[in-house]
Amino acid sequence: MSSGLLLLGVVILELVFGNWFSPIKLNRLHIPRSIRVVTTEKAGAGAPPREIIYTRDRYGFRGSYPSPSRIDILTIGGSTTDQRNLTDGETWQDVIRDCFRAAGKEVCVVNAGVNGQSSVGMIKDFEWWFPSVPGLKPKRVLAYVGGNDFLVENAREYDEMLDVTERTRHPIRCRIKECSAFYGFYATLAGMWRAGMRVIPKPPVDWAKIEWTGQPLREDHEELMRDNLAAYAERLRLLAGKIREIGAEPIFVTQSFSRYRVENGKVLGDTTPWLYAGHKINGVDQFRMMQLLNGTTLRVGRDVGVRTIDLAGELQISTDGFLDYSHTNSAGSRKIGQYLQAKLAESF
Repeated sequence: MSSGLLLLGVVILELVFGNWFSPIKLNRLHIPRSIRVVTTEKAGAGAPPREIIYTRDRYGFRGSYPSPSRIDILTIGGSTTDQRNLTDGETWQDVIRDCFRAAGKEVCVVNAGVNGQSSVGMIKDFEWWFPSVPGLKPKRVLAYVGGNDFLVENAREYDEMLDVTERTRHPIRCRIKECSAFYGFYATLAGMWRAGMRVIPKPPVDWAKIEWTGQPLREDHEELMRDNLAAYAERLRLLAGKIREIGAEPIFVTQSFSRYRVENGKVLGDTTPWLYAGHKINGVDQFRMMQLLNGTTLRVGRDVGVRTIDLAGELQISTDGFLDYSHTNSAGSRKIGQYLQAKLAESF
């Protein structure tokens, strides 16, 4: 009798709170939702520690907005877009909003960055994620591209957003994950744990210990990247089409890293070798290769009529603006936000 009542209660709860009859299937995505994670960042000697507050709402977005239908700029990208190392209010999206507000304009900027995501996952956002957000109709979609595409493996079809193998092999299990209220509760708790683990600040790079060189390890950069660049160009064309399909204007933005810098017209790179497709490269190599990748972004943008902002070519961010080789600190993100707002203000 008690077992029967328990089973009946479970069924009732699933029917009331589950998504069995709803088109919203966000549970199937590996995106933290409805979370608020607070971590502590150690400051310098004599300075008090500071809190990092990282929140994502029920749709998986960072930032405040009155409704999905009133978003002016939706930003997509990887960890350099998500910025889990920065507290709410310090991301470059927040800076764009604040700069517009200081200029007397209210512009709603929302962060849909996903850790590890390349243009592969950005395309899938428009098939798996955004259709499940009721009324979502941004005016512009800003894609901060190039970072993870530098090393993307074309077989990583969905990046970290979706487990394709599980969905193919276990469709019933995936159906339960998509619709179950109990699994949704579990997924929320798990998402909070995963986000908390990833938000924990890592020690910043000690730039004073980095050795710099002006010599690359290779000269065959175009040959080394040929296949990757061709696939990347095709994905950008597809991404532009996906953005336009929802009635939004696509905007591509290039990005750079801190393994290299330009001083008095000379490129200097970190001497520490690392692997690209099994080949050793250093910071100078990465600079040249990122020029090829960003050049592809600019070319495709011209070809398909997409507004492209060459942040990598126009904005110099010193190592003081980076936490590590990829991610900016609050000062670096402020510089990015101010730069982008000045560029975007031309069309608002």
